[in-house]
Amino acid sequence: MARYLAQWLSGVVAVGALALLGMIGLMSGPEDFVFHLKEGRLSFPVMIFTGSVLAWLLLRVAEARSRRHDEW
Repeated sequence: MARYLAQWLSGVVAVGALALLGMIGLMSGPEDFVFHLKEGRLSFPVMIFTGSVLAWLLLRVAEARSRRHDEW
């Protein structure tokens, strides 16, 4: 149950961070968005998105391994 909740939470955070980056991109325009990415001004939302996606993937792998282990 805890793994499911952690997986759900990391997925929600990843979608939220991606939506935040998308909104920033729409509000500032593509040229300014790429400029801000290169300057590192958007590093915090990018780190949140990357970390939450990695956590979600690790939880998915752990779930798949536990299922495979249970089948043996």
